[in-house]
Amino acid sequence: MYGSILGLQKLRVLDCVSYISGSSGTTWTMTKLYEDADWSRKDLGEVIVEARKQAAKCKMGAFCLKSLRNYYRELSQRTQAGHKTSFIDLWGLMIEAMLNDGVMSIHLSSHEAVD
Repeated sequence: MYGSILGLQKLRVLDCVSYISGSSGTTWTMTKLYEDADWSRKDLGEVIVEARKQAAKCKMGAFCLKSLRNYYRELSQRTQAGHKTSFIDLWGLMIEAMLNDGVMSIHLSSHEAVD
């Protein structure tokens, strides 16, 4: 996903794109990009370097007791809110911890322009 978007940026086509969609792993890329409302105007090479660091780092912290407690707390909160939870929810929390150093708190609505 990063490579495709970087290619569009180098071709000067990215600024013509209105929507980007993805599934599975590409959504993790999109989540990271959307942390910054101006991501498409910045050098994506820096973002890719950071993503490589995250992918290559030790993942054992995602399995430590503190992380497991955090997963349990998050899943319990979701259950109390009336949502069904499954292994997929746990797996998503673990992947989030491994690739993004924990919970992402950015929402697209926070980038909404106010007139």
